[in-house]
Parts: sequence; C-alpha cells; structure tokens
Amino acid sequence: MDLQGILTEFLTVKSDPYSRAREWQVTHQGRVIAHLLPDVPEEIIHAAGALPLAVLGLDRNVSLADSHIPSFICPFIRNSFEIALHGELDFIDGMVIPYVCDSTRAFSHVWEAKFPDLFNHVLWLPKKCDGDSAKRFLLSEFLRLKEKMEVFSGRKITDSDLYQSIRLFNENRRLLRQLFALRKKGRVPISYADHLTVVKASMMMAKEHHNTLLSRLLKCLKGGGQPDGNEEPVRVFLFGIVGEPHAVVSLFDELGMNVADDHLYDGTRYFLQDVDEAIDPIEGLVNRHLSKDPLSGFHYPRDTWTEYLQKRIKENQIEGLVYFPPKYCEPLEFDYPLIKELLLEMDVPILFLETDLQSGSLGQVKTRLEAFAEILRGRKDESLRS
Repeated sequence: MDLQGILTEFLTVKSDPYSRAREWQVTHQGRVIAHLLPDVPEEIIHAAGALPLAVLGLDRNVSLADSHIPSFICPFIRNSFEIALHGELDFIDGMVIPYVCDSTRAFSHVWEAKFPDLFNHVLWLPKKCDGDSAKRFLLSEFLRLKEKMEVFSGRKITDSDLYQSIRLFNENRRLLRQLFALRKKGRVPISYADHLTVVKASMMMAKEHHNTLLSRLLKCLKGGGQPDGNEEPVRVFLFGIVGEPHAVVSLFDELGMNVADDHLYDGTRYFLQDVDEAIDPIEGLVNRHLSKDPLSGFHYPRDTWTEYLQKRIKENQIEGLVYFPPKYCEPLEFDYPLIKELLLEMDVPILFLETDLQSGSLGQVKTRLEAFAEILRGRKDESLRS
C-alpha cells in the first residue's frame, strides 16, 4: 500500500468511524465503550476487552439535539449528541464522559436520561491539577472506572492486562510522535490536516491495526521529502480544543502556514506523554494525566501557562499563534485575555478564530487566515532584512 492509499484508509475511518467500530464489534464479539473526549484512560477500557471509541462529532447540521440541550453550549457536545439521536451510535455498549467543563457535567445527566440502558460513567477529573490531593483523587477515580468496567465486562482486569494495554498505547503514541516530528519540519508530503486525520483515526479504531498502518506510513515517509523551492512557510501554533472543521484546518498548508505545534485534544495532548511501564499501572496512568499540558478550565500554579507557552514557542520557533476555540467554549474564552497578554509580551502575533463544527463561512475564515499569514510573512521578511 502506497502513501496515498494509507492516508485514504485513515481518512475513511475519520470520516465514517462508526462503520469500522461496528465491524470490530461483530468480528471480535466485543463491547464498544465510547467516550466524549479523548482525555480518559483508554487503557482501562481496552484492558477490559472493549474497544475505546472517541466521539468527536462530524461536520453536519444540528436539529434534534436542540430539543434536549441549549443551542448556546459547546457545538462539540451538541454535534455528538445529534449523532447519537440519529441512531448512529446505537451499537455502542456504553459512554464515559469526563468532567472537563460545566457543559460536560450537565450533559452527562441528559445523556443518562436519554440512554439509561447503556453503561454510563462520569469520570470526575480534579480541577486543581497539582499536589498530592489531585493525585489521590484521580487515583480513586481511575480505580472506580476500573471496578465498574470489571462489573460490566464480567472479568477481572489484572495488572498484566493493564500493562499489555499500556505497552500497546505507548507504542501508538511513540509512532504518532515520530510522525509529528517529521511533519513539523515541513519536509514531508503530508499536510497538518492529514496528520490530524491520522491522530483522530487512532482514537476511533483498534490500536493494533492503527499501529500497523502507522508503521507503514512512517516507512513511506522515511528519509523525508525534498525542498520544493517554494517560499518557506511561516510557523504557527494552533491553540484550541479539537482540530475541526477539517475544511478550516486544511487551509493552513494551503496558505503557506506550517502548524509546527498545537494544543489540541486530538493533537499533541493525545500523544506527547507516555505511561511509565515500570510502576503500578493505575499510578502510571494517573501520572501521565497530571503531566499533560495545561488545559483551560483547570487550575494550575501561577506561572504554569507562562512557562508552557514560552517553552513551546521557543522550541518550535513559532512566529504566530491561532487561537482556535469552538463557539461558546467559555473556558477557552476566559483564558484568551491571559494568553493574549503573554503573547504580546513575547512579541508573537495572535489571531482569534472562533469556529463551529460546521464549515460555515469558509470564505470569511480563509480571508482572515490569509491576512494573518501575510502579517507573519511581513514580519519575517523585515526580521531577515534587519
């Protein structure tokens, strides 16, 4: 299978993830446990013999969901619920909803009322993310999920089961990091949108098969590409929740912007940190979660955001940041003034680009991104002349 064939298979999974999950369910006679955001310990679900399936929403209009939940909450939640109400998730055996924000907390009650016969679990995440108390609380929550999965699956989840799943998922993260390292150099024939497609597919298909495909993809990219003589792209940082809609994310490479780093659930947050395989497996999962990059809506020591942004921007030679919140995302909107001020101090331009999961006014978005790219190129040219 050549490069384009592999990318096409990943895109097929990303565009129609539920058909592949249905096939896995029939073939393996196993359970499928969905989760609303890819910030849950999937290894626990996998160790119980189930398929973890991220529900990330699809580019479509919302109608049915508006009769159950307000139209002014996160479009990601509304879109995911719309998919469920249309029956596209009628094959899943359960849903895990992590408490990330007030919208996810409130939505968990709506989901349980609408689908009471499923295995439904709310994963409570500590809002204060440092200190022993956060670790103790998260350890109890991960153990609670493990115990509920054992009851539901009818099988004991042993440490051996967990270590086996952790090794599999660590391997997937290692391969995704390799791909990202090649991509951000800007010298391989794979766009940032394609990179996100590969990451999203990892959340929606069996890790065993994804690892095989991803290894083949990396072999196709071995040695990297050659410079094509075109102008060097400006290097940008994409900061948000999820990389959607796909049509908007595809504009970056088209407009000469290399997304050299990101802050997304379905981006670097998913694969940068591994689980320590040398310690207790649940403790390792807890440590990994607490070592992830800071997230809007959670509480960190005073200098966490400053140190995080300075490190990532300097390491990746970032020339501009695109603040990419979904519409009505209050946590991200609350953090915007803080991050804008930090970027101003670092002399890094920032573009606030609020989007919905639907493509919407793509022309207007493209115009704004074009203008931002021109600003960054102008600054780059001026810096080279000085």
